[in-house]
Amino acid sequence: GAIVGIGALAAAGLLKALNDGLQVEVRQDRLQALTGITEAQANRFGRDASEAYSQGFGESIESNMDSARLALQSGLLNPASTRKDAQNVIASLSGIADVLEEDVQPISQAVTTMLRTGLVKSADEAFDVLAAGARNGVNASEDLLDTLTEYSVLFERLGLDGPMSLGLISQGLKAGARNSDIAADALKEFQIRATDGSKLSAEGFAAIGLSASEMTAKIAAGGDGAREGLDQVLDGLRNMEDPVARNAAAVALFGTQAEDLGEALFAMDPTTAVEALGQVTGAAKTMFDTLANNDATKMETAQRNI
Repeated sequence: GAIVGIGALAAAGLLKALNDGLQVEVRQDRLQALTGITEAQANRFGRDASEAYSQGFGESIESNMDSARLALQSGLLNPASTRKDAQNVIASLSGIADVLEEDVQPISQAVTTMLRTGLVKSADEAFDVLAAGARNGVNASEDLLDTLTEYSVLFERLGLDGPMSLGLISQGLKAGARNSDIAADALKEFQIRATDGSKLSAEGFAAIGLSASEMTAKIAAGGDGAREGLDQVLDGLRNMEDPVARNAAAVALFGTQAEDLGEALFAMDPTTAVEALGQVTGAAKTMFDTLANNDATKMETAQRNI
C-alpha cells in the first residue's frame, strides 16, 4: 500500500510539474504574440521571469511573464534589454505591486508616465519614488498611482521632480489632507491661477506682497522659476499673520482646494519636501531587501515550529 501511495504522490508531483511547465509555455507564447518579439527573445524573458521568481519576486513565473509583457508594451523594456535590466524591471514591478497591494498594470502605467513627463530620469528612480511613497504612507487612500499618473504633467510644469512632488503631497497628508488627490489638485489649480493674469490672482499675489506681473511670468516659464514661485507663495502665506487675509489669498491662488486642505496647505514647502521623505535613492532595493529578510525569518521560524 505504501509503495502505491509513493507512486501516486510521484505521479501527482510529475503532473503538477508538467502543468506548471505548460502554463509557462502558454505565457511565453502569449508574450511573443502580444509584443512581436522573437521566440528566442520570449525564451530569454521567460528565463528572466523565472530568475526574478526564484529571488522571491512575483506570485508565480507566469505572473512575472505578464510583468515582462507589460514592461515591453509600455517601453520600460525593449527586446534588446540586458538580462540584468530585464530581471530588475520584472522584480521591481512585482515587488512594488506586492508592497502597494496593486496589479502590475497601473504601476507600469505610473512609471511610464513619470518617465515620459520627465518627472524621473530612469525607471529605477520611479520605483524609488513609489517605494518612498509607500514607506511614508502616501498610499493610505490607495490613490498614489492614480495621482502620479494623472498629475505628472502638472508637476513637471511647476518645475517639480518626482521626489519633490511626492514630498509635497506627503507633507500635506501628514498635516491632515484627506488624500493625495486633493493635495495634487491644489497644485494644479495654483498652476492655472498663477498664470491666468486674472484680477483675483493678482489680488492673491498682492496680499502676500508679491508682484503679480513678475510672478505670473516666472511661474508661466516653468522649470526653476515656477518652483521658486510656488515656494515664495507658500512661504508668503505661512508668514501672513491675519488668518482671514491668509485664507482669502490662499483661495485666490489655490481655489476651493485651499479650503478643502485647510492648514495642510501651509505645511507644504518645496524647500523641505524632499528631506522630509527620508532617503529616496535606493528606497526600492532597501524595501525589497527588508521584505525578503523578514520572509526568510518567518519561514525559518515556521520550520522550527513544525
